[in-house]
Amino acid sequence: MQGAIDRIAPEGAGDARIIHVRPLTDMNAHHRSIAKLFVAATLLLSLATLSFSQPIDLFGWEKSRWGMSDKDLIAVFGSRLQKLSKRQAFHKWHTDYVIPVELAGESYTVFFQMADDTDKLSQVLVRLNEMKSRTPREDLFNALASALAHDYGEPDAKTNDRYRFSSKFNGLELSHTWRFPTTTIEFAYSWDDQIFASTLTVRYFPTR
Repeated sequence: MQGAIDRIAPEGAGDARIIHVRPLTDMNAHHRSIAKLFVAATLLLSLATLSFSQPIDLFGWEKSRWGMSDKDLIAVFGSRLQKLSKRQAFHKWHTDYVIPVELAGESYTVFFQMADDTDKLSQVLVRLNEMKSRTPREDLFNALASALAHDYGEPDAKTNDRYRFSSKFNGLELSHTWRFPTTTIEFAYSWDDQIFASTLTVRYFPTR
């Protein structure tokens, strides 16, 4: 086949019959073009799925919203909320209600922190109940970091600070931060071998 059109004169036929034939080289190019389109479509579909699985914005922790009152939280979370026997103070916030949760076999407490001056929800603190460890819990930090990245995408900022103090003690500070238009998430872990303090928290607060 020399070209796109060959002229064939069948036996006994008065007129030549025109048959369109695609050259082999054109067929290969055609298949390659289809393959490229298929790969591009698959890639676009994957990216679309990824973008839809990660939120564009986050309005609070679960169904909580910034500025809610205690009554609002009770209406939203119902029997999941537990009232503390004594109000717990946190710098410029206070907490009367918490939710106990379990993640990957570890116990956490969710603190709904209300602003002292407005009595409205200003921050949600999720904290690992275990706050002492002879060794750093980096395995737990890394596991939760992967889970958060799956939900929210790659973090906007990371820190990994390993240091010595008093010439003999070791310290560790790790954090990942996600910033959305409405809410910022700060995932942090700190540990030292002076008093073996081990603190793992996830803070949700309004983006400023």
